[in-house]
Amino acid sequence: MNDPIQKEKRTNYEILAEEARARLSSMDMQEIRRRTGIEPQDGAFRVSLLGRRYSVSAEDGAVTLEDGTPADHNVCMILYDLLGYSEEGASPSGEYTQVQNLAKVVSTVKYAGQGMHDRTAQSMDGKDEQLIAACEALGGTPWGKGDVSYMIPLYGELRFVFSFWDSDDEFPASANVLFDSSSLQYMHYETLWYCLGHIFSRIAGEMEKAD
Repeated sequence: MNDPIQKEKRTNYEILAEEARARLSSMDMQEIRRRTGIEPQDGAFRVSLLGRRYSVSAEDGAVTLEDGTPADHNVCMILYDLLGYSEEGASPSGEYTQVQNLAKVVSTVKYAGQGMHDRTAQSMDGKDEQLIAACEALGGTPWGKGDVSYMIPLYGELRFVFSFWDSDDEFPASANVLFDSSSLQYMHYETLWYCLGHIFSRIAGEMEKAD
């Protein structure tokens, strides 16, 4: 049975992506080049995100992998922000924090990404070897605390920290991502949640390869 709520959500995602795609395709390529430092090539911008190269058409905003495969929704939303929204001279701070700490409005409500973290942690529990292999495949270097903890390149000099703790007799497995505190120079706060989903998806994909 189709879930009407999920169907509506997908539709809303598509609308947001189309709006962002239209804004980007209406921008001047040279303005994007000046602001981001990325040179357009043959009418497209080539951007590396979490170790993969993507092509973003300046004509219509279409986003594809190098082999021509269309990029998924999360990637599109991230790249549209990196190209169309990021500040000129954006630079990492080297300080890291949880995504909800970057919100301009503080809420006491349990934050929206908790379920994503919990499901991700459960799927990784007891798989430290595969998780280490996945983080290193994404270009990560050991950093911080946790049973597995890595600093991983996201875009240019912008990095994030992924940390994981296996479950024990007292606590369930726990996964956490810390973003650079200057991340809002690169993308909207809402886009950081798309980024979080993409990070977890890529790590899971690399873990499957390591099995």
